[in-house]
Amino acid sequence: MLFALTVWFSCEEDKLTGSNPTGSIKDVSERITGFSNPKTGAGATLTVLGNNLQDVVRVIFDGKVVNQNLVVTESSVSFRVPTTVSLGVKQFSLLFSGNLIANAEIEVIPLPALSFADPVAGNAGTSVTLHGVNMNTITAVKVGDIPATISGTPTATTVTFTVPTGATTSKITVESTGGPVQSTFDFIVCSSSPNHVQCLPVLNGNLGFENGTIGGSLGGDCFTAGSTAVWEIIASPGGAPGLGTKTLQVRVNDLQSNPAPSPGGSGDTWRIQLVINGPFPSPNPDNIQGFPVNPGRRFAILGRIWADQSGRIVRITGGRRTPCCGDFAGTRDITLNSGWNYIQVEVQHSDADHAAGYPRNVHASIQANINFTANLNALLRFDDFRMVDIGPRQ
Repeated sequence: MLFALTVWFSCEEDKLTGSNPTGSIKDVSERITGFSNPKTGAGATLTVLGNNLQDVVRVIFDGKVVNQNLVVTESSVSFRVPTTVSLGVKQFSLLFSGNLIANAEIEVIPLPALSFADPVAGNAGTSVTLHGVNMNTITAVKVGDIPATISGTPTATTVTFTVPTGATTSKITVESTGGPVQSTFDFIVCSSSPNHVQCLPVLNGNLGFENGTIGGSLGGDCFTAGSTAVWEIIASPGGAPGLGTKTLQVRVNDLQSNPAPSPGGSGDTWRIQLVINGPFPSPNPDNIQGFPVNPGRRFAILGRIWADQSGRIVRITGGRRTPCCGDFAGTRDITLNSGWNYIQVEVQHSDADHAAGYPRNVHASIQANINFTANLNALLRFDDFRMVDIGPRQ
């Protein structure tokens, strides 16, 4: 543990503003005996431990007066480290009434930053990988207030834990060598949130591209594209989310005629069609490849898309595949950020759509259209695409 006492007010003529402003400064650094964490992070709550600390009236950390979350007791002083403090060993002072001062120093290190959980939903016993940066400083994980068990050793970008018994939908809190950090998102515990969209039964059966092939169909994964696009079913790359072990990777080498220049634009599209693991209708004159859905319902399309850079564009559509094309209401164009993007698109299906189907039922598909000028030379990855029934058509 890094802990050093340093006195830098040494001149007896210096004065402090306190209950005895005319008295001389007295150093009482020996009252500080330790810290809640051996190191701290910018923005973290730091607790200074010691004796006779009840008269502390002010904290100065790295030259900045600290007023946030200041809690003083006889044996501790807690405060929030300024968010603007730089990394490295920093000095701080506890100022007491009566012109007393206690000086010490502590190292400021990077805190973990939590990006997303994979999967985003589960139950007790589910293995979850939490992604972010500075994750190798994590020493404990909680779902809500319930401690979870960490599996293996945290890396710089991930920590894996098991959802504990009794957990409910709540934020994830991690303890680190620099202090605690809470996620900005909830982890969905399906036993406590059974109607959450992430917990509903899946209608299509090809979540992780486990059965897919390049440029064809096997067990329900069907991809169509221009002849010079490169389509690959790859092992999930390091840090990739997904329920399975494979991911669809697409390199956009060129665009077909009439590409769409921007979201909402028209033009021919390269389509990734995601369907179910058979069986298909027989006879099947229209080459139906999809999954049956009920009429008059709303559906949510869920999935994750990785982009090599921000500004890539994908059009997500839920479609009726008989006799042609996507005619569910709810197509959405999504401009992607770099890295993994979680998507949710709502589509609706009418009785009229259903009546037009063959043979009088509808086989839905999920389509991801990528023929936008912003995607030229793009590298995109698709995983965990699924459709769930979320209720009656509105």
